[in-house]
Amino acid sequence: MVRIGFVGSGLIAWAHALGIKAMIDGGVIDAAITAVHDPRQRRAEGFIEAVGTPGASSSASSSASAAAATVASAEEVAARADA
Repeated sequence: MVRIGFVGSGLIAWAHALGIKAMIDGGVIDAAITAVHDPRQRRAEGFIEAVGTPGASSSASSSASAAAATVASAEEVAARADA
């Protein structure tokens, strides 16, 4: 399974996420949207609630390193779930 994380939850992220979610729901691809990072916490939470896999994470910060940490953290959680 491919785990997908988004850095930013603006218009382009929504367009991609909705397309990916449709392919996941239709069984076309074996993937999960597991993380999103956006400087605005409420926006990140709304995004992950709409298109994320149950247990997916969201975070807010203005730094790129925090965004990378969010995606890495989601990958670690998913890896433990697969074990």
